Amino acid sequence: MPRVIVTTDHPAASNVVSLDERVIPADLTDDRQAEALIERLGWAITEAEDAENRRPAVRQVAVLLPRKAA
Repeated sequence: MPRVIVTTDHPAASNVVSLDERVIPADLTDDRQAEALIERLGWAITEAEDAENRRPAVRQVAVLLPRKAA
């Protein structure tokens, strides 16, 4: 059965699935149903992008050196 799946594409984002939905051609014949599917796709794409942007940043280590006496 056809499915629409939206997931993150970055391993650090834990492959979050924002949408996993069964679809059939009849879903696209009714304007209201088609519009609702596109709306859900938009939300899922935005959620996946947000999840990717929240992925842990590369850890940066700062080394603090003592100040020289004046």
